[in-house]
Amino acid sequence: MDQEQLKLEEVNFFTSLYGELPDSMSDLPIGIFPHISDKDFNFLNTPISNEEIKSTLFDIVPLKAPGSDRYHALFYQSQWDHVGTSVCRWVKGIFDDESIDPDLNNSLLFLIPKIQNLKGFAHFWPISLCYVLYKLVMKVIANRFKKVFCNLIAPEQTSF
Repeated sequence: MDQEQLKLEEVNFFTSLYGELPDSMSDLPIGIFPHISDKDFNFLNTPISNEEIKSTLFDIVPLKAPGSDRYHALFYQSQWDHVGTSVCRWVKGIFDDESIDPDLNNSLLFLIPKIQNLKGFAHFWPISLCYVLYKLVMKVIANRFKKVFCNLIAPEQTSF
């Protein structure tokens, strides 16, 4: 199998594994699903604080896999007194409709073998390496949604 065929097979495998074609939702009755309350909506739209940014950064595992810039979260954590103001300004800018630099939005995807005798892409774990600052923004968003989801998900939906 040549490189182009291999690339095509890889893209097709992971697209079918992680991709999703949404079904039409036009037939669903209106009002049967919970919705975000005004209080939760206002909470989600509250400006991000420096403390929220800092605590989120310090929740990231210090030496977890770095992005292609090779910086770990430990760098930002250990140098917080020097870089904290700039990091907070940058993160707040993202939430004020500034765009993320395309280079920071890139991730490296590595395929780690699960077994010795590889016979297809199902025998790999895909590992995505993202920049720490990108992870930080995503974790701030995720942390906020965690606080709201408990009001939207019924107790019997435990697998979510």
